[in-house]
Amino acid sequence: MVGTTVGIVSESLPGERRVAMTPGALSVLKKTNVELLMESGAGVAAGMPDAEYVEKGVRIARREDVFASCEVILQVRSLGANLQAGRADLAHLRRGQAVIGFGEPLTSIDAARDLAERGVSFLSMELMPRITRAQSMDALSSMATIAGYKAALMADLTPMPKGYSGTIKIDNPKSVITPTYAVVSFDENETETIFGQELHAKYHETDTWVPRNGDWQIVAGQVLRYYEDPLAGTPDKARYPQLVGTYELTPGTQLTVTAEGDKLFRQRGTSPKVELITESGDVFFRKGVEGRLVFHRDATGKVDALYDRRNNEDVVWKKVK
Repeated sequence: MVGTTVGIVSESLPGERRVAMTPGALSVLKKTNVELLMESGAGVAAGMPDAEYVEKGVRIARREDVFASCEVILQVRSLGANLQAGRADLAHLRRGQAVIGFGEPLTSIDAARDLAERGVSFLSMELMPRITRAQSMDALSSMATIAGYKAALMADLTPMPKGYSGTIKIDNPKSVITPTYAVVSFDENETETIFGQELHAKYHETDTWVPRNGDWQIVAGQVLRYYEDPLAGTPDKARYPQLVGTYELTPGTQLTVTAEGDKLFRQRGTSPKVELITESGDVFFRKGVEGRLVFHRDATGKVDALYDRRNNEDVVWKKVK
């Protein structure tokens, strides 16, 4: 396909949100010096704006210009799988062009015949051989995995209470699909609105699927939350003289807490100083590090220890001077 111009067009079937080529898959074609054109907005419904394609070297054009300039047209639903709206594209196709997509060629006989009469070669994704060499092009298995995941996700959804709303945006999807298992991973950007106040969180999810009794079923899943620092509070310099000093974990294992202006620092041995950022009162955190540092006070209000709190458990450093 060296020197070939390949075009990606928007899906014309109402409700079809997929796009024939994602930005992440373009690198394979670019290695062959294929020139890529795309109809403006073709990826928007799938959450992929034109800018993401332009970054990969794709030229944006009008729909009719994509048909007129390209030797190969990529569609999710070509004529046979889009009998009404898809017929409008017939007038744009010409002899010698190739169309790649889903087209139901075994049942949509008239559509296949119409393409042949115009001299168009049609490569049906449904007829891709399901063998090892063609595994990366096995679109049916990919779609079955996604459909199974969507069904499981929808089954878990419950209505949110009054005053609550939210969205989850999926980013960076990746998958490994074989005849015996599939692994799907992606980021989830969650926005929750509680009576007008927005909360944000980001997770990474990995799910493993296997085929059982003719259906794909999820057998394992892992969700990890990306760490984000808490909101910083207002430093209270009046507390600092009570907090500075030397703290000991075991004999010979010590750290020092010092104050410089309106900032507090922790230093262990000869390691670089690390700023302790105020969260509230005697509770501090380190930028980009999960956990809290809590200065403990005895019954008289005197600081007697520093708690390095991790996963709700404390490593206790006793104040020795």
